[in-house]
Amino acid sequence: MPMTTVAEERVTAGTQSRRWRIVTVVGLQVLLGLPAMVPLVAALLCLQNWPLASLGITERATDEWDGVLLLAVPLVTCSSLVWLTIAFVLRRYVWPIGARGFWRASSLAVVFPTAVFVVAPVVIRAWRSLT
Repeated sequence: MPMTTVAEERVTAGTQSRRWRIVTVVGLQVLLGLPAMVPLVAALLCLQNWPLASLGITERATDEWDGVLLLAVPLVTCSSLVWLTIAFVLRRYVWPIGARGFWRASSLAVVFPTAVFVVAPVVIRAWRSLT
């Protein structure tokens, strides 16, 4: 059994602690992404029915309730404020790396549940219709 120095043991313990902090933050952001699916889907509906439809990329849903924009704006605003508040606290007290990596990881982790449960089935269905 090789002998390790105290300095090597500290480095190993610090690396493990750092990994657990990253996993904790990303896991919490994914959990925050589950309720964030509602405002993200509302924003996607707004994008689909107005700017993307006017550009000809999508078709406007004729049976879609036009009041979704009135619902989406306060919903997205409130959920963004809650997410930013929690994210600033996590970045300050838990995140072991620089701020740039935190915001990238947090943004991707929050959008991950929406991408898996909402966007992926649509893309898969479109891909199957092409083949």
